[in-house]
Amino acid sequence: MIRILFLFLIVMSSVAFAQTEEQPKAVKIDEFETATNGYVKMKMDYFYTELGNNPSAQGIIFNYGTDREIAIREKQIRVSIQWRKFDAARITFVRGGFRETVKTEFWMVPPGAENPQPDSTAQKFDEFKTIDYEYTLNSIQNFYVTLGENPNWQGIILNYGSPNEIAARERRLKKYITAWNLILSRVTFKTGGFEKAGRTELWLIQVKDNNEPKSKVYVVPPDAENPEWDSTARKFDEFGRIPSGELKARVDNFFVEMGNNPDLKGYILNFGSAQTIAREEKRIRDYIRFRNSDPARITFKNGGSNKIGKTEFWLVKTKPKTEIKTKIYIVPPGAKPPNE
Repeated sequence: MIRILFLFLIVMSSVAFAQTEEQPKAVKIDEFETATNGYVKMKMDYFYTELGNNPSAQGIIFNYGTDREIAIREKQIRVSIQWRKFDAARITFVRGGFRETVKTEFWMVPPGAENPQPDSTAQKFDEFKTIDYEYTLNSIQNFYVTLGENPNWQGIILNYGSPNEIAARERRLKKYITAWNLILSRVTFKTGGFEKAGRTELWLIQVKDNNEPKSKVYVVPPDAENPEWDSTARKFDEFGRIPSGELKARVDNFFVEMGNNPDLKGYILNFGSAQTIAREEKRIRDYIRFRNSDPARITFKNGGSNKIGKTEFWLVKTKPKTEIKTKIYIVPPGAKPPNE
């Protein structure tokens, strides 16, 4: 009887020990956002090195962004796998959903571990093709009601179509939002990508707040005042190398915004090599001249060296200058100095 009881205790101890063993967990190996083809290849080399050190593990790649950005990133990765002759069967692609900035995550999943889930903070609110006034009014107003009820959410408006179609939709929707006395800064417009038929998507993105003390970081274009503020400077648009048609549409939108706000001054920052900066500035100046827009509303600045090259449009609120006067007094010997 004692022997049976002893064996029973050994079995129960083994079961308890097995239950306390930690279950394997998926591990995030790497993550990155905007990247060149060469940079993606370098990241893939590192990822496959980790998978090679763990031959029983499976790799999962999450891609976030617009449909077009996700497709481009997947193609970058697949080309890299093919070029390096890696084992494509070790990888599973998962579309994580929309994000304001394209992002990729590499995960390694050991045997017995649960697959990670995409960390998507975005949800699609509405989608429409034809911009019918009544439907659009109802949709946008409901969109803003939801934003008003959730102050930690940001609205994203994605437009698809040809460059001209995208620019026209953006102009029209901005015009409606302004006419309906809605706050334009609660939404961000993004280009969704090319489609034969134009389409617009309304997205809600939850802005994470960890309730931790935060430092404010201000990006101040040259000549803007130092930040004692919650900023007088705001970024209106940002893009890389784009076709002339889309560039013209973006410049038009920039001048429309300044036209609606006479107290705003525009800054255009070009980044890249010296040749790239000079070329982009010339393209923009030529179009401003062609449109007979007021070049005095714009100041061009060299943003600095950047491998990829990009352009930023900034709006700065001009403040009335207070006139500073200096008085000079001549005080003869024995006279009292002025009290002022």
